[in-house]
Amino acid sequence: MEPDNKIIGSSPPHRLLALDGMRGIAAIIVMIFHYTKVSESHYWVLANGRVAVDLFFCISGFVLAYTYAEKLKNGMPFLAFVKRRFVRLFPMHFLGVIMGAAMLLAATQTTLSSGALALSSLLNMAWLPYLNADSITTFAVTDTGYIFPSNPSLWSLFFEWFANIVFAGVMPLYLIFRTKIPQLRNACILFLFTALFVCTLVFGATSGPVTSNFYGGFARVAWGFFIGVFIFTEGIKINALSKIPMAGLLLCVVAISLFPKSDFQGLFWLSCLLFWIPALVMAGSQLQVQQSSALTVLCTYLGRISYPLYCIHWPLLLGFSSILPASEYALPWMLGLMAFSMLLAHLSLVLWDEPARAYLTKKILRPSSK
Repeated sequence: MEPDNKIIGSSPPHRLLALDGMRGIAAIIVMIFHYTKVSESHYWVLANGRVAVDLFFCISGFVLAYTYAEKLKNGMPFLAFVKRRFVRLFPMHFLGVIMGAAMLLAATQTTLSSGALALSSLLNMAWLPYLNADSITTFAVTDTGYIFPSNPSLWSLFFEWFANIVFAGVMPLYLIFRTKIPQLRNACILFLFTALFVCTLVFGATSGPVTSNFYGGFARVAWGFFIGVFIFTEGIKINALSKIPMAGLLLCVVAISLFPKSDFQGLFWLSCLLFWIPALVMAGSQLQVQQSSALTVLCTYLGRISYPLYCIHWPLLLGFSSILPASEYALPWMLGLMAFSMLLAHLSLVLWDEPARAYLTKKILRPSSK
């Protein structure tokens, strides 16, 4: 183990390629989960697909610790960190909220009034939740109380910001005091586990997206995100995991989403949070991907497309459900919608997200460079 005054886990950037690939597969899983669960035939191809969001949280914690822990420890201003995260997250978030609001405004399958839609969209644009009891019907499924009504997938971004802010505020102190309090890491993990366990009992599994289980989302994101942080900062490794090939690792991400809908699904979800997801992130962080291989290209692209796909797929589903009867929404339509979503995510990436981030980088991060 390295000296205590260093951040453990530093390594060449290529080892994050596996995490990029996993993040892309997770985004596709979320899309498939949403597109299949709303059908009258209830395909539920990936019945445990919600776990992909927890994988996002854990990967995010690892990557942010990898990128910012040393910088924050060395005095990076809190506002500088927030600006960087804003530039990274805002363009696609903005597009996702606008698309969703437009689709919901044109739809008839909601109890949201025009005023409520406008208010919720403004709050959601600022990454703030809108607690409500309104319902939205998408094909054969009616859900109540989405905290991000115009684009329910974006619920996780509120909690992502919560975790990011806590990370930026607490990480420098943690890195200082962990040398003076040897059991600090274990105490933090015990606290996070206790919060997760209690919130799961009170609010149920996979909490956070709707008003009824909103408060449980804080424990859910805190567990996943900070376990990812600890995997990096504490150099937590299981050497045997490094022997899993890239293809096998991506298949494992799919495998944990295949657990069938049953009375035991909540327990399996909890086991994923406690064991399988941390193990996958450890494996992905240890995997050496050859820079010149086809897997490098695939993983890089999957990492680039993951966030745009996550942000735009639900508005497309909502818009599609307003023009196609639920009885006709079958597998061919699902596959076509998935393909169109992938295409639109790619176009959003190259025509909007990357140019907008480049512009914001120039204006916000480097305002004096002209």
